[in-house]
Amino acid sequence: MFRFILILVFLGINIYADDKAKIKELYKQWGGIYVKDMQINEKSVRLGFLIDDNCYVNEHQSADGEGNDGMGNFYCSIYYSKDGKDFLDWWKHNIDFVTEPQDQNYATTRIISLISKQNAVIKVYSMEFANDFCNIKVQKQGENITLEKTECKLDGFILHDEVFGTYTKSEKW
Repeated sequence: MFRFILILVFLGINIYADDKAKIKELYKQWGGIYVKDMQINEKSVRLGFLIDDNCYVNEHQSADGEGNDGMGNFYCSIYYSKDGKDFLDWWKHNIDFVTEPQDQNYATTRIISLISKQNAVIKVYSMEFANDFCNIKVQKQGENITLEKTECKLDGFILHDEVFGTYTKSEKW
């Protein structure tokens, strides 16, 4: 019996170590700042995403990669900004890429579920309802990521059109 328990512990540690190695490898591929320059109302604007190294191995993993809680098997914090504003101070600058229905002021968080070296999903996640409002498919090719136009699951919760398109990895914001 003691040997059986030791084997189970050893297997559990190895699986956890494999997951930690996988998320580090995925972050190495995806992590950093991605920018896009565009014209909005005849004004040059720079949009950016920061895929942060604040990453997690989901303890509720599933075979399809979504995780049993919908957050994905491997996910990281992701931040959005516009015009050089600090990524981590978004609440000071009132910068967001969604419009909420009737200004409900849902407590939302944004994460990026890293599925593979080429595929990920940005999830706009509700803290009140414990479900994801919007899933944005992301494709990676070389130094570029492309956010595909997506509809949200909640009526009235709208993703701004400007957020979609191709962003290029950048050393600085």
